[in-house]
Amino acid sequence: MVLSNYQDSHGFSRQITPYEEEDWQRNKFEKENIKHGNVIAESGYSGSSEPLVDTLEKRHQTVTDLTKFYYKGDVIPPSTKSQILRALKFSVMYYYFMNATFFVYAFFIPATLPAPWYGGLDVREFYASPPHLVIMGVVLCIPLIRFLVMSWHVEFYQFVLILGGFEGSMLLFTALFWSHGLPVLVSLFVSNLINITVGQIYWKLHFEETVRALPTLVPPPASHVQDSTVLSVFSWKTLYEDFAKLWGFQRHRSPAMLYDERCGVFSTKDSMSHVQSMHCAYMQALDPFGRHAPWKRSPVDLWSLSWVGILDGLLNTFITNAAVCFAGLWLGKAMFEDFFHGGYAILCAVLIVCIFFVSLRRTTGLMEDALGVAVAEKEWLAHDVVHHTAQREEILFDAVDVMGTATSSKGRRVMPQDVMQKGRLNMVFMWLCVASTADFIGESYLAKLYWNLAHETRSMMEALTPYDFKLFPHAKWEVTFKSTLIKITQTLILTFTSCLYFGTYFRERPVPMPLVAFIGAACFIQSVVKLTEAIQFAFTILGAPHRTSVDDDVNNTTHRHMFVSEWIVLVALIFVFINILIWLYLLPIMKNWDLPVGKCKEPFNQVLFPSACLGKY
Repeated sequence: MVLSNYQDSHGFSRQITPYEEEDWQRNKFEKENIKHGNVIAESGYSGSSEPLVDTLEKRHQTVTDLTKFYYKGDVIPPSTKSQILRALKFSVMYYYFMNATFFVYAFFIPATLPAPWYGGLDVREFYASPPHLVIMGVVLCIPLIRFLVMSWHVEFYQFVLILGGFEGSMLLFTALFWSHGLPVLVSLFVSNLINITVGQIYWKLHFEETVRALPTLVPPPASHVQDSTVLSVFSWKTLYEDFAKLWGFQRHRSPAMLYDERCGVFSTKDSMSHVQSMHCAYMQALDPFGRHAPWKRSPVDLWSLSWVGILDGLLNTFITNAAVCFAGLWLGKAMFEDFFHGGYAILCAVLIVCIFFVSLRRTTGLMEDALGVAVAEKEWLAHDVVHHTAQREEILFDAVDVMGTATSSKGRRVMPQDVMQKGRLNMVFMWLCVASTADFIGESYLAKLYWNLAHETRSMMEALTPYDFKLFPHAKWEVTFKSTLIKITQTLILTFTSCLYFGTYFRERPVPMPLVAFIGAACFIQSVVKLTEAIQFAFTILGAPHRTSVDDDVNNTTHRHMFVSEWIVLVALIFVFINILIWLYLLPIMKNWDLPVGKCKEPFNQVLFPSACLGKY
């Protein structure tokens, strides 16, 4: 391998390989020193995503080349080995596909079935004969029994086939013997919740299995040697080298050995290997109440990973699916049956569609950061594999995404927003992006694991490197504030839609009290959960003192404080609107009471809720 002399950003002369020279030339000004500073970027995702992807690809190619050169193999990150990031990517696609399916299917139901029940939800209307029930029992029990006896260690496609067969049969029998309207829609709801639950449990166990075997996935590398077998009898090109080796005048030295012979070099001062530290950190995240990692942490930082953690994700999924379905159903009713309140129906449908595309863009932006976790993991693990100490420090700088100085590689001063965009592509921030994405699509059980991984990764990096991840709550707010706002807005739309729909179209038939009660309770609980999520940042950001630099006094303000405070007020305002609709409108409509605000004698209430006010004025 041809080596070239190179003076790195620290002023030390060393020899590097050709594939390293280009990357080190590009980064020689950006990686001068590890800075203790704010590594959180500005709120939002501005600019093109291509530079971010290109950066991750170059980092991945660099660390892959290094590991293959020294290791004669490759290092597989645990997130890649367990495929949790790949599963998250397809879960996001599944989430948006199902929501679009719910909206379209609900939109066409009023075109084929009579109002207001659209097939009804009364189980007594299931008219299958005894022979049909026997056939249904056999068809449904076979995949159910196979699912119950199947191990969680089998390939994922087997779960897909079994659940697909069970849910497909359930949908078919529901459409044949009940109705293709609301009963099929409810069956799709149940199937979606089952799929989310099974997927979370499977991938969590798969990730845990990978983490337990992490030390064996990255064994210590062998010594870096080169074969010098003699094959030519007489060659001027190799004659001198063979003579020198024979007499012992020349001994092969690797770039790492040559570098270590220089006066000023990097040296490793870590107390434990990076493979061991990642194993401890990830095991601590998987077992929050155990004692696996030696570094300090707050006992309240980690989430418990009990199966109860699945419930809030299922609630999120139900609220989103119900809001989408109600918007589609109401729009279909206005288009195919009766345009009364059609303006409100169009408004709700437009809001739902806008939220759909806004959330899609936001989730895509987070996923671009989240998928870089594997790159940062590989850089961290490669630290134990690479022999060249300077190269180890270079890839470690990549793993923590060092911000460096406010000077670009071309020597010019960069804009403040450019500086703030640095520091995002470190393992901690990317795990936060993974957690936020999983939580948004309803995978709250996995999201809690990812939050734990972000906390433990931060503690690990701060314990083994000079790097400090400051303003951790600010980073968490940055990746979650939009999702909280989207979810509570969906809850408001669902509550508003339910009040108008059940207060308008049930003149001749009674309001379905169990359904209205379930929707109202779900909306109330969801509003409380989202308000709680918002209020926690009042303590962790607004009420927590911090130090912006080592020379500054402790203060309580940053550029985010105004945004956080206004965001909390907005979430609280939407919470108030939701509860006004639930307790002052939806509850009286369900109980057939007179409306408490203005009574039913008011023209405003008579126009908005004609069936609820029928006979009360």
